[in-house]
Amino acid sequence: MLSILINWLYMGGLVFLTGTALVQIYMRLVGKTDKDMSERKPAIAHILFSGIMGTTLYAQVFSLFYRVNWEANLVLVMLAAVYGINQRHFIRELIAGWRRDCFSPAADGSGKGKRWRLLPDLLILLAVFSFALASSGAVKLIDTDWYHAQTIRWIEEFGCVKGVANLFPALGYNNAQHYFDALFSMNWAFGQSIRGSGGFFGLVIFIHGLLRVFRWKQHTCHTADMLAVWEVAYSIIITAFFTEPYTDTLPNGLVLFILTEWLSLLEEKREDTEALGFYCLLAVFAAVCKMAVVMSVLLAAYPAYLLLKQRRMGRILMYLGMGAVIALPFLITNVITTGYPVYLLSAVDFLDVRWKMDPAILRYSVDSMIAFARMPSATIEEALGSGFGWIPSWFRAESFSHQILYVTILFFLLYDLVHILRGLIKKEALDFRMLWPRLCVCAGLVYWFFTIPQVKYCWAFLIFPVAVIPMYYWERGKHTLMHYALLSAALAVLLMYGGFYSLRTLGYMKEGLVHYPVLQADYKRYDFHRVEKNGQDFYIRKENGDIACGYYVFPYLDSVEVLDSLAVGDSLGEGFYMED
Repeated sequence: MLSILINWLYMGGLVFLTGTALVQIYMRLVGKTDKDMSERKPAIAHILFSGIMGTTLYAQVFSLFYRVNWEANLVLVMLAAVYGINQRHFIRELIAGWRRDCFSPAADGSGKGKRWRLLPDLLILLAVFSFALASSGAVKLIDTDWYHAQTIRWIEEFGCVKGVANLFPALGYNNAQHYFDALFSMNWAFGQSIRGSGGFFGLVIFIHGLLRVFRWKQHTCHTADMLAVWEVAYSIIITAFFTEPYTDTLPNGLVLFILTEWLSLLEEKREDTEALGFYCLLAVFAAVCKMAVVMSVLLAAYPAYLLLKQRRMGRILMYLGMGAVIALPFLITNVITTGYPVYLLSAVDFLDVRWKMDPAILRYSVDSMIAFARMPSATIEEALGSGFGWIPSWFRAESFSHQILYVTILFFLLYDLVHILRGLIKKEALDFRMLWPRLCVCAGLVYWFFTIPQVKYCWAFLIFPVAVIPMYYWERGKHTLMHYALLSAALAVLLMYGGFYSLRTLGYMKEGLVHYPVLQADYKRYDFHRVEKNGQDFYIRKENGDIACGYYVFPYLDSVEVLDSLAVGDSLGEGFYMED
């Protein structure tokens, strides 16, 4: 646990300084001054999510030129120190403002609620130690020992390597978060790779949701507040994965944060294009962390519409440029590692590079993931060739809690659709501002359902209807029996997930406290066959062995036949090409 806390302290400091710098730059680009920022301070979560984005982009760019190890940390520390010293007065005012505005229920200065003033502090402190304990245990997901650990090791050892997916196809699943994981792995400090990023992301999500809930009475509408309640629940739901370099926590947490803040602005009837534009940029970053949430980028259509109506083409071009800056490192690293701009979309193929991965292998990788998510026990042909016949099998294979979640979501969406259609028939004015986020979420659910329908990929979009639709109609209509039923169903789902996963979290905390109070559990070590080509050692699993390879068996490959078809240079960093 202690190693996790040290990792978070170091990580949090660099993320905070990077995020403050990025928010400051953004505010100046949109015409705001430091005085404006002092009067209307960005919240803690805005700074931290911005910092996560900034450090991730930094690591991606650094990987194009060198490995992401202690050298990358040294450069980042120097840059952060220079900024921190130069902007120390602004940073001090920012932190002091958070203490006044965020941690006091009586933010109006009335002095009411002083006895509750310390409660948020205590809950956050409890979350820090609870999440650190939950993060200290052993690896639990097969994906971690299958390819996540190998991906991070490659980035740490060599940076972004040409054609590395030719060696092991799963290394092409290029999630931007892995560069953040490598940057803060801190193998150089602890003698083992520290997997603290998942718990850190969970903590940021928890803090944002909690502070929002503690300001409940300051808001006139509570649709966004209910989504914040689910943010707290989500941070507990995913504690099982805090021990992993898990690639779904951050993007889903970002989407929940974006939607919560987005709805809050709309409920306050503020069309703040600068704030909405900022959330759209975070949505782009969420997409490059996990393409499963790519539909969140559709939110950008609304601020674009506002800017077009105001004829502010320059501002639109500026946002497009910022989005390109966020997406470009992801696209470049994809091209270098696989030969494709977006690895899982083989149709997007306009580059002819020597190290390009075989498109047939790419299609097989994608088809196998989709087939496994739909019908784990069936063949690819059966899962993909049955039309909609896979749906009953998929539903029956899901856990009872997930089945309840799906049925509840479907009912809420149908209820919402009926009300929208009834409004159109009666020619009532639709509140498009509030309708558009719901439509974007529906698009995300459709995309998820027909690609890889596993809950972990789509928590944000699954949570949204349960949290928002009942509260939305409760706030805007008479409190009928149906409204009570909707809220009761939503509350039951919340208690079901929150209660069960809270108990599971206690189990992980106990494991961390008893077995790993000082140093986080290390990656497992595996015994593999060693093969050699051109003086380079490679490792392949033994016949009928486990799919896991872990962090220390490096570099791993699937089969000798793969190596036979590849050109291997004098250094692994030279990359892997198909033999001529």
